[in-house]
Amino acid sequence: MTNGNLDKRIKLCASRLLSDIYDYPIVLEKKDEWPGDYPGRTFLALTSLFLSLDESDLKTKIKERIDIIYSNLEKYLNKDCFFGPVFNPKKINEQQLSGNSWYIRGLCRYYEINKDPKVIEMLYSIVTRLLIPLSRYYETYPIYSREESGEVSGHLIKGNSSSWVLSSDVGCAFILLDGYVSTYEILRDKRLEEAIKNIIKSFEKIDFLSLMCQTHATLTATRAILRFYSLTKDEYYLNLVIKIFDLYLKEGMSDDYENINWFRKDGGFTWTEPCCVIDSIILSKHLYLLTKDNKYLRLLNKIYVNGVRTFQRDNGGAGCTSIIRQGIGEMKAWMYEAYFCCTLREGEGFYELSNSFLKKDNKYTFLIDEGIEDSNVTAQIDLYDKKIIKFYFKNDAEISLYVPSGFISSFETKDNFIKIVGKKGETISIDFDLEITKDGLRYLYGDMLLTKKDKHFGEIFKINGEEYSLLYDSSKFDEETLSTLVQKI
Repeated sequence: MTNGNLDKRIKLCASRLLSDIYDYPIVLEKKDEWPGDYPGRTFLALTSLFLSLDESDLKTKIKERIDIIYSNLEKYLNKDCFFGPVFNPKKINEQQLSGNSWYIRGLCRYYEINKDPKVIEMLYSIVTRLLIPLSRYYETYPIYSREESGEVSGHLIKGNSSSWVLSSDVGCAFILLDGYVSTYEILRDKRLEEAIKNIIKSFEKIDFLSLMCQTHATLTATRAILRFYSLTKDEYYLNLVIKIFDLYLKEGMSDDYENINWFRKDGGFTWTEPCCVIDSIILSKHLYLLTKDNKYLRLLNKIYVNGVRTFQRDNGGAGCTSIIRQGIGEMKAWMYEAYFCCTLREGEGFYELSNSFLKKDNKYTFLIDEGIEDSNVTAQIDLYDKKIIKFYFKNDAEISLYVPSGFISSFETKDNFIKIVGKKGETISIDFDLEITKDGLRYLYGDMLLTKKDKHFGEIFKINGEEYSLLYDSSKFDEETLSTLVQKI
């Protein structure tokens, strides 16, 4: 189980997900232009958090909430077992497709927990009556720019001339690719395999920049392609993921390792979206695991250390931030909490982060600088606030610990890892320091951004005659105080 900062953040998020707005019947009765989105994201978040938490009253309460939502789910579904109207090829609502993707993924994760055969029946109904008949229409998805701009929550736009009902969240129809692949992972239905391949062909034809696609939708579909690669081992799909993710890093990432909500919309026209930041964390992690390219490992840690620290609020939810890009602009809270989407995406993000400690026999690999406790070892790790790395070995064990650039200790660093070998009963504390490094226009202390600000907390670093300090941890400030805090690169 995790401990330290990550454990606190997971529990903070779980406590927020126990609020009334995420309980039955509210979560299933919410009406909007996104059928399935709110209940689907909630169900996926809860099931992900359940798998992230150690045994506790909090985990028990999360499980109770999952069970009551699941037991009442069918009352809110159509006859084909999904949200909204049944499939109509003459009126394909891309927001309905997007929303139901999260619902499908939640069902798949629930099956991972309970192995309920009823879930398999529901999935086969969805496959037969939605996913397979829909798949051939993706090649007709309209690839042209849309004049209407979206808000924090996208909306259906006017003037649709084809069989598609389009969204201001450009490209969100392809979020359903995530649902296709999750279902295929469980059912291994050949029809799904062919459908996925055809949808990917349509997706890769999109010019994400000129269409100003939503970065969250783009990376969600890209995550799905990466999981499909892990199933098929077809290098074509891995190369496609790398190509799209490289484009995102160049054109869609903000200076604080968050994101721009739509490609090619900067400054006052857009904001960051934690949903996409979570996507980028997951992609970085799994690209590293599949390629062993350390640039993805370093990126994983930079996005985690800075992105989550910036977007998680004191109530456990997630909120948006203003854009700073190429040193232009400033970071400040743009929206305290996007409770209807971003808070819910935290759940899967924390699931992935809590599973970033790899174990084989008595050998461990820590992909992130966080602590854990199990039958072999207790690790306390906090590089930035408490400045501690300490291991207590309950049994003989060997640990490979990720360390950032600028990490200085008596241990040899190789490919961003140090190796610690301990004997049963031994305690090893590591004295270390962190040098300030530069990444483009950004100054980093380890992997954490140093920012200029009017109100400094903690240690102050002097760089070129100016004062910097560690990036604000938004979860330590109430909404009113957070709204007054401004940072620059």
